[in-house]
Amino acid sequence: MNKTELARALGVSRQAIYRLIEKGMPIDSVESAKQWRKRNLNPYKTKEYRVALMQARIQVKNERLNQF
Repeated sequence: MNKTELARALGVSRQAIYRLIEKGMPIDSVESAKQWRKRNLNPYKTKEYRVALMQARIQVKNERLNQF
């Protein structure tokens, strides 16, 4: 698996993959990379967190609009 494929599988940019590799992320498999990310990254700084937060905000906004 090359770095572009790994980036797609993790939902991050190729540039992010290079930064994560410098921090020690393994690239032998998607699963090992995911496990490393869980153990070593601040969850509040991940794309998954930001997407989930934005979705929650949109849902709250829609619920408020539907109340009227």
